Amino acid sequence: MTTHPTFPSLRNTDVLLLSDQEIIFQKNRAFAALQDDLTIIRAELETLFNARSWKLPDGQPIPLTGRIHKGEKHHGLPWMVLDMPGIFNRESTFAFRILFLWGQGITCNLQLSGSWMDACRERLLNNQEDITDDKLYLATGKTPWDHQVVEDKYVVTTKWEREKIRRYLEQTEWIKLTTLLNMKDYGELEEFVLGWADRLFSAALD
Repeated sequence: MTTHPTFPSLRNTDVLLLSDQEIIFQKNRAFAALQDDLTIIRAELETLFNARSWKLPDGQPIPLTGRIHKGEKHHGLPWMVLDMPGIFNRESTFAFRILFLWGQGITCNLQLSGSWMDACRERLLNNQEDITDDKLYLATGKTPWDHQVVEDKYVVTTKWEREKIRRYLEQTEWIKLTTLLNMKDYGELEEFVLGWADRLFSAALD
């Protein structure tokens, strides 16, 4: 018998949790249903993009091959994301991301960096009113890859004065504009995604 003072590490509640297979089955069913819904959203975004005839800043069509992927450990939490589009390389990013993070909800994110940020900067400055809203957050942390919408990493755009936002847009190397749908409002997902996609793409591309 072990004499290690911390053995066993599992608490009684942990033992009960690890004994319950239904918890994992429920999570898997929920994730499968969420992926089905994001697949529908992907098709509706394609319809929206075609209707608006938006082009990337370099004049090329927006890629319509949206990708859904998922993982388990963003701050220790499961996640799923639809990138539509998702143009990523080491120097620059142009992405519209619909991201579910366990316990937080679903965010829509317009994420630009590098040459794409430079290409969209003037349009964002000209359309500043469209990216100022009490439901729209600006990522202010050290990285755009942190998706927990918390006060020390995100600020509501209406909390900054117009001139402060302008200076930020003029100087920043990357921008991430984020809006959050709580899971209690999940039935509004379609309207939420399409409405914010229309608004944010218009601000960056029109």
